Amino acid sequence: MASGLTCAPPRAVAVRFEPVTQPKYYTCADPDLPAGGLVVVQEEKCLESGTVVHPLQELKDPSTLISGKILRAASEDDRLVIVKNSLSARQALVQAKVQVERRQLPMALFHARYSFDRTRLTFQFTAEGRIDFRELLKDLAALFRARIELRQVGAREETRVIGGFGPCGRRTCCSTFLADLRSISIKMAKDQGLQQNPNKVTGLCGKLMCCLRYEVEFYRNTLAAYPPIDSQVVGDNIRGTVIHQNPVKGTVTLGVAEGLTREVPVGAVQAVQTA
Repeated sequence: MASGLTCAPPRAVAVRFEPVTQPKYYTCADPDLPAGGLVVVQEEKCLESGTVVHPLQELKDPSTLISGKILRAASEDDRLVIVKNSLSARQALVQAKVQVERRQLPMALFHARYSFDRTRLTFQFTAEGRIDFRELLKDLAALFRARIELRQVGAREETRVIGGFGPCGRRTCCSTFLADLRSISIKMAKDQGLQQNPNKVTGLCGKLMCCLRYEVEFYRNTLAAYPPIDSQVVGDNIRGTVIHQNPVKGTVTLGVAEGLTREVPVGAVQAVQTA
């Protein structure tokens, strides 16, 4: 006979690591860890430090729970270790670049990161194709006496690490909060009426800007109810050709005569029915 009891969903804290990554969910005995706080995490093979993204919460998908756990909120001593590790990683990057040059490998190292306990040292690099870095891996392991990971990434991931400022004047989304680098298409720019000039829609990475997807659904849903460009419309005491749509203002601009235009609310006109 069934007892009718159901298991409560697991509770976990979301932690993000440097550089900006998808949050990982860990069990935690401390229910009061605040968002934005530094924590020390026990992973399968090393200790790591990260930033709390979401405090303790129920997981909708229990499969996202990581096997490790949060050990503690970072103390002042822990914060000092994190700073020292960051400085050591910068020095390690310089030394590793020397080894790459010595091996004459066509790869560009641009970032290094120590785990909290310094047992793992991860390098990120870009390259045109696949690189056989097996001998380099041995060199680095002997030089730094740590487990070495070499990760090849693309231009978007490189910009995420290096950072910079976009045309909006703010720091790039990928280096501050955008963990999920989804694919972007030129159609997203077209659907928003943006210029097709590549310089206007290209980010620092040389790819289409991630922000093109932020409002594209609004434009698509709103413009579906608008008369198309070049269509003939009529309204009270007005007739013209649609030459521009402005879903933010809720208006369309009409060409009413040669060289003359008029902006009117989209609800004030309707498409001319063709025979």
